[in-house]
Amino acid sequence: MDQMTGDLQGAFQKLYRWIQRELKHLSLENPQINAGIRRALRVLAERPTLFQNCLDFFAEARQNILLDSFYTALTGAAPTTVTPSYMDPTTKPIELYAHDPLRYIGDMLAWLHSTAVGEQEALEVLFISQEGEGQNSILGGIEEGLKSEPWLEDGDGEGKGAIRGGWDARKGLMMLVDKDLQTVCKPLKSRIEQVIASHEESTLVYKISNLINFYRLTFEKLLGQESFLLETMKTTEQAALRQFHSSLQEHVRTVQSELPQAPDDLTPPPFLYEALNELKQLMISCGSSLIPDSEREGGFYKILEEALDPYLDGCHNLSQDLEEVDKNIFVINCQLAAKTTLEQFSFTADRISKLDAEVEKQIVLLTEFQHNFFVHTSGLHPLLVALSDWDPKTTPLTQLLPFSPHTLSLVSQTLDEFLPSALMDATTGLKRLSSPKIIGEIMQEAASRFVDDFARVEEVVIDALVNEGDRQGEGRIEFARSVWPRTVDEVRVLLT
Repeated sequence: MDQMTGDLQGAFQKLYRWIQRELKHLSLENPQINAGIRRALRVLAERPTLFQNCLDFFAEARQNILLDSFYTALTGAAPTTVTPSYMDPTTKPIELYAHDPLRYIGDMLAWLHSTAVGEQEALEVLFISQEGEGQNSILGGIEEGLKSEPWLEDGDGEGKGAIRGGWDARKGLMMLVDKDLQTVCKPLKSRIEQVIASHEESTLVYKISNLINFYRLTFEKLLGQESFLLETMKTTEQAALRQFHSSLQEHVRTVQSELPQAPDDLTPPPFLYEALNELKQLMISCGSSLIPDSEREGGFYKILEEALDPYLDGCHNLSQDLEEVDKNIFVINCQLAAKTTLEQFSFTADRISKLDAEVEKQIVLLTEFQHNFFVHTSGLHPLLVALSDWDPKTTPLTQLLPFSPHTLSLVSQTLDEFLPSALMDATTGLKRLSSPKIIGEIMQEAASRFVDDFARVEEVVIDALVNEGDRQGEGRIEFARSVWPRTVDEVRVLLT
C-alpha cells in the first residue's frame, strides 16, 4: 500500500513538472491549445496544492509575456517573448501618440482591456473547457483532491489561492487574469501619472479622469472589486482628480488677484465667459461618462463649487463699486450667463434652481427701484407719504398741504407730463439688462404697483374734492375732475 502511494505521488510529481515545462512555453495567443495539457491539468487538479503551484508558476510566466507585450504595443519593438507572427504590423506604436494625452492614455487602457478579455477567453479554453463535466472536469478533480488534502480548507470553508473553498471556476479564472496583468500595472500607472503631472489644463485632466473612470467601471465588471488592476485604476483616477482640483484652485487664485472693473455695458466680465466655456467642456465630459445618473448631479455639484462659484463671487465683488441699479443689473447678467451654460445639461438642475433664486432677489430690488421711479417722477410720492400718517377722524384731507386743491393741480400737471413717456423713460434705466423678458416682468410689476398707488390716491382725492365742491357751491364731480382729471383706467392704459 505504501509502495502504491509512493508511486502515485511520484507520478503526480512527474505530471507536475511536465505541466510546468508545457506552461512555460505555452502561447495563449495561439488559438490551438493542446488538448493534452487540459487533460493533464484535470488530473493534477486532484492534488490541489500542486495545481495551485502550477497556477502560480503559470501566472509568473504570463506576467513576463504580457509585460513584454505591453512594451511592444508601446514601442513597436518585439522582444523574444512575443511571437512576431502574432504581431499586427498595421498597428502603430502607442507612444507615437504621446503628444496627445487623451489618445495616449486611451490607447494604453484599450490595450489593457483587450488583453484582459483575450486572457480571459484563452484561460477559459485552458481551464474551463466544456469537454468535461462533473468528475471529468478540473472542478471535479479539485473536489476530489480536497478530500485527500482537507487541510487546505479552514474552519469556515476557506483555503488559499484560487482553490479557496473548493474552486470557484469563474472567480479563480478572473483572479488568474488579474494576477497575469499585475506586472503591466506598474509601468501603466507610471506613464498615466506622468502625463497627468505634466498637464495643468483643468479641462484636459478632467477628461482624463473620466476616461480612467470609464475603464475602472469596465474592469470592475470584468474582474470584480477586489482586483489589483482595479486598485491601479482607482489610484490613477484619484491622481487625475487631485491634479484637476489643484488646477481649478490655481486658476481661481490667478483671477482673484487680478480682478478688473465691471464693463461699462454691465455685461459679464471676460474671466466669467472663459470660466463658463471651460465649465461647458467639463459638463460635456461628465455627461458622456459612465457615472450613474443618481451620482452625477451630486458629484458635479462639488466641481461647480470650484469651477463656477469663485467666478460668480468675483463678479459680486466687482458689483460693489457700482451704483445700486447697475449693481443689480450686472449681477443678473452674470447669473443669467451662468444659467444659460448650465441649463444645457440635466444634472445641473439643483444649481440652476439656486441661480434662479438669486436672480429673483435682484429682480425684486429692481422692481422696487422702478416702482420708486414711477412714484417720485409722477409727483405721487408726497401724497403717499401724507396718506401714510393721515387720520381722517381728526383732519380733513384737503387741510393737508399736499392735498390742497392748488397742490393737487400741480401734481396733476406733473402726472400728465410723466405718463406719456413713463414706460420709455423707465425702460431706459434697464436697457443694459440682458433679458428682455425680465425687463418686461419688472416693468409690468412696477407699473401694476404704481397703478394701485394711484387708485388709492384717486379714491381719497375725489372724495375730498367732492366735499370741497359742495362747500364752494360748485358741481361736485365737475370740481373734483377739474383738479384731478386723470382716472385710474387711463393710467393703467398708459402704463401697459
